Amino acid sequence: ALRQRLHGRQVLAVQLAAEPSAAQAALQALPGIAAVTLRGQAEGYAAFEVEARPGTDLRDPVFRLAVARQWALRELSSRSASLEDVFIQLTTHEDQA
Repeated sequence: ALRQRLHGRQVLAVQLAAEPSAAQAALQALPGIAAVTLRGQAEGYAAFEVEARPGTDLRDPVFRLAVARQWALRELSSRSASLEDVFIQLTTHEDQA
């Protein structure tokens, strides 16, 4: 039941050769973004977890953003939201209510 509440939510692992705060702001400005989390930086790359709203595929928009900003794109991989992701999402929103 918990997984069904976030059914269809896509989570991307993204690594960009960009200044982290600029990249995070640009990613958050894309339509369909639910959340962008900086996961770390190494070797000039910033690693993000990018979560889409249900029914949204962000792979093409993220790729086009990287090309437009001339940021090297080291990783762009997709995964479904895990049960842990669902739990965190639900408890975070309920705490804010």
